[in-house]
Amino acid sequence: MEERIKKIRKILQEHSLDGMLVTTTATITYLTHFDFLSPTEREAYIFITEKNQYIISSFLYKEELMHAAPYFDFLDISSAGGKPFWEHVKEITKKKYVDKIGFEADNLTVAEYDILHKQHLTLAPLSISRIRFAKDAEEIALIAKACATSDRAFEKIQPYIRPGITEKEVALQLDTFMRQEGAEPSFKTIVAFGKNAAVPHHTSTTTPLQQKDIVLLDFGAKVDNYCSDMSRTLFVGNPTKKEKHAYETLHTAQEKAYNFLQTQKAPIAASAVDTVAREYLMHHGFPNFPHSLGHSIGIEVHDGFRLSPISQTMLTEGMIFSIEPGIYLSGEFGMRIEDIVVVTKNGPQILTTSSKALLVL
Repeated sequence: MEERIKKIRKILQEHSLDGMLVTTTATITYLTHFDFLSPTEREAYIFITEKNQYIISSFLYKEELMHAAPYFDFLDISSAGGKPFWEHVKEITKKKYVDKIGFEADNLTVAEYDILHKQHLTLAPLSISRIRFAKDAEEIALIAKACATSDRAFEKIQPYIRPGITEKEVALQLDTFMRQEGAEPSFKTIVAFGKNAAVPHHTSTTTPLQQKDIVLLDFGAKVDNYCSDMSRTLFVGNPTKKEKHAYETLHTAQEKAYNFLQTQKAPIAASAVDTVAREYLMHHGFPNFPHSLGHSIGIEVHDGFRLSPISQTMLTEGMIFSIEPGIYLSGEFGMRIEDIVVVTKNGPQILTTSSKALLVL
């Protein structure tokens, strides 16, 4: 954890700041290992200065927070005896002679900004999510563990996928398998049958599986705060010639993107990886898929950067991301193959190991 806090202090030096207010739940988890904060409610803040670090939260979480992150000083904002967060910040800035502080521009609310501004502090908007881009050895091991959990769930779900079962029933069973292994779904599981698979983020329904349907599964596990994400496409009965051609082309597009990674020396432009798969599919007559080729993954499923045509990210050692090209033919079918890849000093490595060979149930 000390190394992670050093990343914040390096940003302070780069921007000539006296302190940094951290409000994003994922970054708070990154700095504390504490994962019981609501992502939709403001339950904690972190304030880091040149020599001190504070966790500002409710007394309800004090014992667990101090167990997870004893290297922080705890300041209470609970309704019974605590102070508003801004009063704590004000006291710290006066006591530690802190004047210019950074804040997460994509997360701090206008109301919070106004309160801090009234304290006559110099406020500098920043984006600090980049500190989570490259994963350390512990994080890589945890994401690999989450990927192994989702791989096992994929193996277990296959005998359940038979005509008559509904999308919701398959999704529930996948989630149950992951929970039985001590994990949680890392996002809302997507199960799409037939024409529904042509909608990239289809919401699973009570649609029953029909013979000759395509089945699209998109799901992930969350283990010890870290996520996995994978997609597989299966066939109930032999695919048509068109479906088989589409799947083989999609599989090749994903392989070409991965092979491109293998032939390049880091840093590698994320946009270039996207181009390889996207142009291959379009060259073979398939439509431009309406999402990025991939996204970073970590504490959050979308953990900071994307592999897209407009991405400015350079892929370096320790970065972990998905490669997930898709084919979507409205009113007919859809398919997607997704794997998680880590860039190592010896090149890229795939962390999701489930087979991508055309699978007929």
